[in-house]
Formats: sequence, C-alpha cells, structure tokens
Amino acid sequence: MKMRRTTQGLTAALLMALGVGLVSCISTLNRRGDHHYLTLDNGKLSTGGPAHMQGRCVKITYSGSSGSIGCDIEEIPTEGICPPPGTRDAHGEIVDCPPDSGQRIQQAGSFNEEPPPAANPPGRFEEAQVFRFFGMPIEIDMELGCLDYDIEVRARSRRRARQIRDAILRQARSGPAGFQNEVPGVYVIRHLIHARLHNSELVFTLANKAAFQSLDLSVNGVRGYRSLADAVHTRRNGWNLAGLSIPLSDLNYGLDPSVTYINGYRLDFKHVGLQARTLEGEWGYTL
Repeated sequence: MKMRRTTQGLTAALLMALGVGLVSCISTLNRRGDHHYLTLDNGKLSTGGPAHMQGRCVKITYSGSSGSIGCDIEEIPTEGICPPPGTRDAHGEIVDCPPDSGQRIQQAGSFNEEPPPAANPPGRFEEAQVFRFFGMPIEIDMELGCLDYDIEVRARSRRRARQIRDAILRQARSGPAGFQNEVPGVYVIRHLIHARLHNSELVFTLANKAAFQSLDLSVNGVRGYRSLADAVHTRRNGWNLAGLSIPLSDLNYGLDPSVTYINGYRLDFKHVGLQARTLEGEWGYTL
C-alpha cells in the first residue's frame, strides 16, 4: 500500500488553516489496544480490562478548554458512553463501584474521594496501594498537543497518587521540551505519549523511565513506517524520550469542508522490563 502524497501547496494551505483556526474539529474517532481500560469507538467510550477487573468501576473525568466539565462512574465493562459536549480529554482511574452499581452515576465528583487524613496510632503506618490512571484525547488541539497515558502509582492514599500522576503529566504536556525535572515517587508508566503539530510534521513523543527495547509506527496501513532506528532519542533527568515525525504530506487531508479526512495509526512498542504494548486508532479533521 502506498502512502498518499499531496502537493506542497496543499500542505501550506492546511498549515494556514490550522494556524488561523479554520479547522473546526480534529477528533479521535477510534482508539483501542491491548491492556486498555478506556477505549473509543466511533466517538463513544467503553470501559474494559483483564478478567479479574470485571465488576470494578472506572471513574471518568471529562475536561474541556476551561477545566473539568463533569465525570461518570462506569462498571467494567460498559459500552456506548457519550462524552459531554465540549470534552477535549477523558481521564480514567480504577475505583470501587458504588453500592448501587449497575446504575450510571453522573457528576459523581465527590464519590470515592479520599477522606481527610487521620492520625495513625504510634507505631502504625498506612500500607501503600497501587492506583491505576489512564487518559486519552477526544477533541485535539494540535498546537498545544495532546496526551495518551496509562500509569500505575504506588502510594499510601489516592490523593497522593493523584499528585504524582499530575506531576508526571505536567512534565509530559510540553512534549520534547518537557521532562526537565525528576518526579519523585513509586510508579510504572505503561505508556505516555504526547502528539502535536510542529511546522509541517505531526510529532509523537513517547516517554518512560524504562529504556526502549522496540518501537514500530504504522500509518494508514503502512507497516514499519517508522521504527526505533528512526526515532530521535533523548535521555534527560532519568527520562527516556523517543520522537517520531510524520510529514503532513504523508497523511490524508484536504481543504474540502464537506469531507472528514481520516488517518489511522498503530504503535507497537516495548520498554525494558515491561510487557509489549499496542496502541492503535484513527483521527479525523473537518474544516
């Protein structure tokens, strides 16, 4: 299969459209893969995961341009969840199901929050637990970029675990320029991917504390489009970064406002000491 090629003039026109805000919507249409608790199918979210997670719940927090716009608590598995209008990102975490599980809980921001910390008796310490966090873009701002992540944090409270997650994501939001500081804590990054438009290229930055063992990017059905050997590697403050670029001329796009231009991708990667992973999906844009 050959990659679609477009003219330099069309590339410039698209960049101008993106730069002045003429593109009305860049959306993640589908996003799926192995080991994922949150997936997207034709614009609707689903919860899933390993068999032992059946009967637990996922708390999904929706964020827009001005911050949080609500949340749901959904059982594993649940299909056909519609993000509220204005959602840019969906952030999930594994939680215990509420007593009335089986009924959808909307705007459940206060459920499963940590109570105020109580003083432990002398000589007694709270045991650390493992908390799972994950997130993905819904509507994409390619100038600011977007994040896709799956992180396990070991901490003594959910509040502390969220603080560690937020510190990691703050580093990641700057893409290749980020990761200027070490993030203290005990955590495992299953995947952490930043994507943004830079000049005439779509740039993926993958980050992890563990070194990369393999990496393969497929675009629009072309397997091996980019590999670990093609990546720009950086090691900074204990972080391993790998950058992969896709010229816009290798993507499906145009300036017809009646058409939604769709592109597909697949990332196969493995970090030293961690399981191999596959992340795949489609995104589209309309003028």
